[in-house]
Amino acid sequence: MAKRTVVGRHSVLEALKMRPHAVSNLCVGETFESKKWSKEFLSLARRAQIKTQIQKEKYFNKLSQVSQGVACEVSEDPEWPDENSDKLFLLALDGVEDPHNFGAILRTAWLMGVDGILLPEKESAPMTATVCKVASGGAEHVPIMRVKNLKQEIDNLKKKGFWSYALAVDEKAQDIKSVVKSEKTILIAGAEESGIRHTLIKDSDFKVYIPQTDAAASLNVSVSVAVGVWTLKP
Repeated sequence: MAKRTVVGRHSVLEALKMRPHAVSNLCVGETFESKKWSKEFLSLARRAQIKTQIQKEKYFNKLSQVSQGVACEVSEDPEWPDENSDKLFLLALDGVEDPHNFGAILRTAWLMGVDGILLPEKESAPMTATVCKVASGGAEHVPIMRVKNLKQEIDNLKKKGFWSYALAVDEKAQDIKSVVKSEKTILIAGAEESGIRHTLIKDSDFKVYIPQTDAAASLNVSVSVAVGVWTLKP
């Protein structure tokens, strides 16, 4: 499994808490120990017998402009859930390539109890240091599966009892508050400009929209996902 670079106070701290055995190359800035929150980091690192390396500012700037002077590498990801479970809530992101949107969705998914995120192998944001920073620890909690064919994967899940809900601006879409909820849910969201591909919308069990005061405007995809999860989660 490829290592991913994690930067930022909350993201690295969550990695040290959740999977210290998979953390390596833990680096801190020259003024790290002067920060009030450094003690918890150092305590967790010592407990896991992880040595810290002191690096200059330019090292962190190469990784991210918002690293907060702390970074590490993680060689393990959260485990994908058992799809035959009686109750699961999954996200399927179609064409979400912006790292800040993806990171924000990861953070929301963690804090709102999403069990996993499906992504197409192409036209989706990679797990970069920026994504991990914005996710603020969400990358250590929410499993991600990248698939060759998103539609095919959703069809396979529907055979296992999942219902799919596509966030779409469509004349046949229903108010998201009015649809029947499912114990096994796939919420599908797309990028702001292109939206969800027609084939995914067409085959979804429900086409839903989020009511808003101006139909011509649109919510950021990370906000739409948050509202969708909040509304549809049993």
